[in-house]
Amino acid sequence: MTTIHPLNPQDLFDTAALRATTLPRKGVVTGPEARLMFDAVRSAVPVADNVTMISAKVGHVPGVWCRPFSAAPGAFVLFVHGGGYMMGSADGYKNFASHIAARVGANTFVVDYRLAPEHPFPSAISDVLDAYTALVQEGA
Repeated sequence: MTTIHPLNPQDLFDTAALRATTLPRKGVVTGPEARLMFDAVRSAVPVADNVTMISAKVGHVPGVWCRPFSAAPGAFVLFVHGGGYMMGSADGYKNFASHIAARVGANTFVVDYRLAPEHPFPSAISDVLDAYTALVQEGA
């Protein structure tokens, strides 16, 4: 089942502010050197109300669980963060993912997959697949 949620009017201001903040930095620092800045921008999103976050592993893959107080039984989201497989992290995206978890009412696991170039293809994809497989084996 696919659920598409349109941009909430409450988020329009924040979305515009994020775009304005990141625009001057685009292309200035690239590659692994941009990781700290990339995560800093994303982690500036406040945590959603009524969501707890727990560092954990699903299978052998590390990440962060975002668990809304009102999670529907059996509802799960596997959140694969952005960054083109060479930037981003579960820690950088967990606050953003907490809003998805809260709005859809599902426990959400943010995968902290291995990043290139230190871990070449297909490391990141293998981590995501392993996390997905482990969630299914656990009953998701």
